[in-house]
Amino acid sequence: MRPRFFAPELKQVGEAIVLSLDESRHLCQVLRLGVKDEIRVFDGQGSEYLARVERVGRSGATVRLVEPTVPAPEVSVAITLAAVVLKGRRFDVGVREATMLGVSVVQPLRATRQAVHGPSILRSGGVARWQRIAVAAAKQCGRAVVPEIREVATVEAFTSADQSKLRLVLVEPGVSCADAVRPRSLALQPKPQSVSLAVGPEGGWSTDDLNRFISEGFQVVTLGGRILRAETVPIVALAMLACLWDDS
Repeated sequence: MRPRFFAPELKQVGEAIVLSLDESRHLCQVLRLGVKDEIRVFDGQGSEYLARVERVGRSGATVRLVEPTVPAPEVSVAITLAAVVLKGRRFDVGVREATMLGVSVVQPLRATRQAVHGPSILRSGGVARWQRIAVAAAKQCGRAVVPEIREVATVEAFTSADQSKLRLVLVEPGVSCADAVRPRSLALQPKPQSVSLAVGPEGGWSTDDLNRFISEGFQVVTLGGRILRAETVPIVALAMLACLWDDS
């Protein structure tokens, strides 16, 4: 498969575009590509083209669009992953894997009970870093769509604004909730057009946060009796949802 590059301002067949400096360095210095080599470029919105390198210079690599190509298919259910930001850079793992598993939106959350809070993440450039991680993950897995990475939001702000048709909140083993269900029960429900999946922090949701989700109509879901690492939970849950709705 030809190497893929991100070019958010694609035009039309026959026109030339200049790759960003980062993408140009990857093309020239990492992959050692040059004039006449063929690549693929995608815009993050679903379009992808075969392109041919025409020029390599300090201002960036110039490529000419040859013909449209067919990228990896998108999942049929638009999924928003609303996950609490984890300490360190473990949230990076969730962004990368969620992109590869086909989510449409990543919504970082600030919860009552967590080890790191949104403002510190913003000061360290967290959102911009997650956007770069999402682009890199899309390049690797063949997606032509880069998920939207939103600004960090509180549980209250997210639950008030969310409009997904199916709204799920994951709880850890041992949480007492009479209405909690396993993911397989979702297969008995009509296939939704859109889903929001809320994943909590290490140690689980506070009572106030969980009650907020429930009061806003979120369905409580548990993955079973095993305690998983916080960064592993969204990956497992997203994969299970993909299996339920026959998406690759």
